[in-house]
Amino acid sequence: MSKGSFSRLGVLEGIKVLFEFEGYGVVKGEIVRVLAPRTVEALYAALPIRSRVYRWREGVYFETSVVRGLEKPRVEVNPGDICYYARSKAVCLFHDKAKPLGGITLLGRVVENLELLPRVKSGSFVLMRVNSTF
Repeated sequence: MSKGSFSRLGVLEGIKVLFEFEGYGVVKGEIVRVLAPRTVEALYAALPIRSRVYRWREGVYFETSVVRGLEKPRVEVNPGDICYYARSKAVCLFHDKAKPLGGITLLGRVVENLELLPRVKSGSFVLMRVNSTF
């Protein structure tokens, strides 16, 4: 699937994405419009995103140019959740349960290579992009 126009995507259709962590490997995920329509649309429009990675105990995150508030906020996340943290304008990938301060917006799920996340170090780079071969 090429990136194309977001408006052609169905509400329930997931967008296949890759997180290419330099020096570590690739994590495959899916973000789903129905979970947070405005945030997913803004993130999709900003792809590809290349950014420096930072660690939390429960996962990794990286800053984006996307500016959105909370959308359908959650107070707890699960391993494999892909989220948007409005306070930092960041995409987060969690490998353990967590309770982020101030709530978080759920975007989708990691579908492959979740076990790679605990090894990723702060300061490395990630490229998030649409996966056209998923």
